[in-house]
Amino acid sequence: MGENMLLVAFVISLAAIIVSVVKLRLHPFLSLLIGSLLMGFLSGIKPDKILESICAGFGGTMGDVGILILLGVILGELLHNSGATRNIAGRLLKLFGVDNTPLAINITGYLICIPVFFDAAFVILIDLMRQLSQRGKIALNVLVCSLAIGMTMTHAMVIPTPGPVAVAGIMGANIAWFIFYSLIVSLPASLIGGVLYGKYLKHHPAWGNAFEEEEIEGAKQGHADGEGASGTTGIVLILLPIVLIILGTVLQSMVDENASAYPIILFLSDTNVILLFTIFLAFFVLRRHLTASFNDLTSVAAESVGSIIAIICAGGAFGEVIGISGLGDYLVESMQSLGIPLIVLAYLLTQVLRMGLGSITVSLVTTAAVIAPLIAQTGDSPVLAGLAVCAGGVGLCMPNDSSFWTINKFSRFSFGETVRALTIPGTIAGVTSFLIVLILNLFQSVLPGL
Repeated sequence: MGENMLLVAFVISLAAIIVSVVKLRLHPFLSLLIGSLLMGFLSGIKPDKILESICAGFGGTMGDVGILILLGVILGELLHNSGATRNIAGRLLKLFGVDNTPLAINITGYLICIPVFFDAAFVILIDLMRQLSQRGKIALNVLVCSLAIGMTMTHAMVIPTPGPVAVAGIMGANIAWFIFYSLIVSLPASLIGGVLYGKYLKHHPAWGNAFEEEEIEGAKQGHADGEGASGTTGIVLILLPIVLIILGTVLQSMVDENASAYPIILFLSDTNVILLFTIFLAFFVLRRHLTASFNDLTSVAAESVGSIIAIICAGGAFGEVIGISGLGDYLVESMQSLGIPLIVLAYLLTQVLRMGLGSITVSLVTTAAVIAPLIAQTGDSPVLAGLAVCAGGVGLCMPNDSSFWTINKFSRFSFGETVRALTIPGTIAGVTSFLIVLILNLFQSVLPGL
């Protein structure tokens, strides 16, 4: 099939995914499967080969990321139900002081959204933002901006959040190095977009309206402020698997692969094993604060994550079809002739999908599926290419994104206030994170893990 027709097939299948999600309100899982079939047929792939590729891509992605995502969500449920999530904010406020409330809130959002989904984390904390706004005479939009951008950065970039897990898995990136550099990229961007930009919002205060009683109750999790597990415990349990994953990779590099201890080290430093250990440790530490049984919390996590895993695996199927279509070779040749670096293409494509689809996770998975086959041909770092994809998913939060309306509704903001508190600072944070990725790319040859 002609190379130009391959590109046409890709554009048509991508447009079909966007239209079916945005206009027809079809579930992204089904939309991605339809896009995979359309890409296969338009590319001239034999029907049986299309189905074989879809199944291989779906199953391979499930094997790479399915367990990891589920374990991460279970950890989030334990922290949420025990009250640790809410108390993290109080602990950080004591640490940073009242004068630095936006900074404390930004880091709170950054930490909490590592294991807890964005919308759920925001609903948990919004009544606390309201109280802090009233007590400290700080405009609510300043605090919401700090919280939302902190949450967005880890939601889009830090494992074990589903989107970044999928990107790292599809890209074939080392998990530990991906986490390490994602922290370097995302934290400064979070502070610039959430805290520094928040200083501008002080001149355009929005105090919000009174909450409905049922919304306040819906935001709570069975524990009053200060009750439940301590914030310090919550922070330790969130950071523990991240630290262990990084240490495991360092330890692997220090031990000879032929040593008898190497297989044991490899097993114990596996990301799934580390998260499984963290979950049981978290249950042991938090058990007296839990308001539901461990089995019930695991069931809730499994039910809530099913849709996300289905979307991610369908994205893997889409990528598999793209890989066998030959589109990758054409894109590499086109980039080389135009002088476009792969990480720039990764960022821009994710930004386009972010605007069109609304969902960060779906846009990350879809772009990763397109970019992954190109990495081996271009010699780019899978870690940096993956982080460029994640950076592209941060900004341009539009009204087709559920998080836009979550913040709009629970903060009682107008449309314009939501744009100023979320869309604009999110875009600033996304651009900042991409610039940091570009800087890291300049030193790819000397930095470890890239």
